[in-house]
Amino acid sequence: MEQPPKKPPMRAERQKSDLLASVSQGLRILLADDHPVNQKVTLAMLNQLGHTVVLADNGQQALDWLQQATFDLLILDVTMPKMDGLQVLAAIRKDETRSGLHQPVVMLTGHAMPGDEEQFLALGADAYVSKPITIPALKSVLAGLIRVTPTEAAPKPLGTSPP
Repeated sequence: MEQPPKKPPMRAERQKSDLLASVSQGLRILLADDHPVNQKVTLAMLNQLGHTVVLADNGQQALDWLQQATFDLLILDVTMPKMDGLQVLAAIRKDETRSGLHQPVVMLTGHAMPGDEEQFLALGADAYVSKPITIPALKSVLAGLIRVTPTEAAPKPLGTSPP
């Protein structure tokens, strides 16, 4: 029987069954959003769902964190200073062509327009969520992303600040 083609492996070293359990037991998530209120609300929701969250205040800081630590998921606001979410997404996907590893990315925007989801997916996002975020929307996105294969690279530990 022919095997289906494999998707690029995830950055974090976890088996698929571990990832399924992680939806309720805790993913390592990098949240990149420049708005303090949005950070606080999203952080509270993700913590309520049992996830470990690291905050980045802008796109450059998100890329710095990705160099320092391994995350199961990046939730990336589209509009941020220094580097916007689309620039960060492009940099991540460019790096993946070199590394062969896949970083799951969920794009986040408060200015939802018709066609945004299709545009973000075409640019390489794995999913899209519009603000205001709800716990059911987060759960749905997280459950939908747990379809990837594990990586052979060991996860980098979380530090206390980006490089």
